[in-house]
Amino acid sequence: MKRLFQKLKFEVIPAIIKKGQRLFNALKSIGHDNIPSNVILDKTLTGIGATYQELHAKRHSIIIEPTLPVIHDKAYGKDEILPVYENCKVPDVKRYLQRAEVKYKKVLTTPESFWKVKNACEELKWNMYNTFFCLFDECERLTEDSDFRRKITMPMKDFFQFNSKAFVSATPLQVSDPRFEGFQWIKITPDFDYKKPLNLIVTNSYDYSVRQLLLGHLVNSSRVFIFLNTTNGIDKIVNTLGIEGQSRIFCSEKSVKKLKKKGYTNVASLYSEPIAKYNFLTCRFYSALDIILKVKPDIVMLTNLYEAEHSMIDPYTEAVQICGRFRKEIDGSTFNSITHLTNVRNTLKVKTDEEIDIELEEKLKTYESLQARYNETTDATRKKAIIDDINRLGLAEFATKLDDGLLEIDHFAIDNYYNNERVKRYYLSGNALREAYEGTNHFTVNYRNVFLAVGDSDRLELKELPTFCKDFFRGIEPKTTTKTRMGYASDLRTFFRFLLSANPELSARQIDAKKNIVIDDDAKKNIVIDDNKNQGANDHTDSSDNAAVLDSYISGISLKDIESLKPVDIEEYMEYLKLYTYAGRQYSNDERGIHRKIASLKSFYLYYQKRE
Repeated sequence: MKRLFQKLKFEVIPAIIKKGQRLFNALKSIGHDNIPSNVILDKTLTGIGATYQELHAKRHSIIIEPTLPVIHDKAYGKDEILPVYENCKVPDVKRYLQRAEVKYKKVLTTPESFWKVKNACEELKWNMYNTFFCLFDECERLTEDSDFRRKITMPMKDFFQFNSKAFVSATPLQVSDPRFEGFQWIKITPDFDYKKPLNLIVTNSYDYSVRQLLLGHLVNSSRVFIFLNTTNGIDKIVNTLGIEGQSRIFCSEKSVKKLKKKGYTNVASLYSEPIAKYNFLTCRFYSALDIILKVKPDIVMLTNLYEAEHSMIDPYTEAVQICGRFRKEIDGSTFNSITHLTNVRNTLKVKTDEEIDIELEEKLKTYESLQARYNETTDATRKKAIIDDINRLGLAEFATKLDDGLLEIDHFAIDNYYNNERVKRYYLSGNALREAYEGTNHFTVNYRNVFLAVGDSDRLELKELPTFCKDFFRGIEPKTTTKTRMGYASDLRTFFRFLLSANPELSARQIDAKKNIVIDDDAKKNIVIDDNKNQGANDHTDSSDNAAVLDSYISGISLKDIESLKPVDIEEYMEYLKLYTYAGRQYSNDERGIHRKIASLKSFYLYYQKRE
């Protein structure tokens, strides 16, 4: 069966590169002096000079760079190169293009500022598409970032109109956009072993393992570079370990402002020296940036799924790019060690490609039907009603909205959906992540587990319980084992789920309290709890999505809510325990199981009665 959004197949042209050679050597071996047109250039290796080669090519060039730090890095102090981003205006671009002394115009622009270059060319009556070679650098970011950074794909309509154009990256992703039909895939192929040793630590106790790694194993390291895509997580590590005086943090401008409000002075939105012992970088610094050091650093990648799911690192792209940031070779290597420390979750909600196929196919069928009705009617009221129906489809995140309200499919957004689920699959287990790293051919993996009696999932379960429960667990700690307390936590969580599902007024109050909460500025996806996702939270047979929403309300239950319960509520709970559905799975309890859960509840009530 042919898939709806099939990845394109390309003619692959290998180009051999020898150790110590640059990209121009490999291209020359297949008959090209410059980066050729209509190609996806798969460099395999970082730091072999693709951007450098285009900046020195004897032709006019527009190079689209996904991140500002890269533009700043490449253009800093170079008057013959124009960096185009937020502070650069259209008149600035025009003045640069009119400079006669700059023989070959070299424009470095972010995707969001590309329109300024286009407008400047139009005002000067330059044919931009015939004049410039257009290179989209680190092209995988189009797919990886399009869900939270919709404007990154804005230049693509123009990109395909250039007579001369190319995609380039050491880690390009497959594409489904039919406009790439006819492109070639040039694969730079090293004739030497380029694998790097990587320590993969999978733990069920993230905070403990981070402490052991940074303050234990790497305590004598002079430079540690820590890549973590959550400023909340960085803030927590710095404060918990007491290392603010030894740290620098590089993150987005928005996050810089947030951290400065907390009292940080060692934060910046652009990479710069001097650096510290511990240097934290978020995802905007994962690719293209050149870091030149006098000593070999220890590279640490961190992922904490229980606090920031968006901190997942793709072994095939982000991990390769991160390790390629360090360019100075000392004693045959650019680093001391590479470590990825992460937890895993076998409860992650992950869709297969086939499930995504079906979902998108049904949405598109419905959209096409609505579109046909829209085009057929001439009544303005009907057209508006149809557009309202289209907006409710959930297809807008995979499309560009046109002026009339209709949609145009964004293939990079579609690819992003498949890509996100692919990466999530690696984090279902330690073995899956290890196999992914080995499959990249970039790493030799040293894999080990660090498991403690109380892990991250246990702590999360305790954290999600109502605040007043902390008193209960603190009170019973001297007389109970860890296993007993975790059993109590699980039983209480089941009871609170029952209360929310059986009591519409209680869950409605929690919905009101949770509305419009935004999480973490540097998230790959800023999660907003909205009314649409709250629908169905009172259903006894919760779907996985509704179950997650329901769990998020548990912490809002108060002791007053518990005190207001009547004997009939406990009787209904006992009936509920016999057979119930949660997160798409059915659960049942025999008499012994029901008795145990009621015993946990009894202990809980007795504790608070004694306190009174």
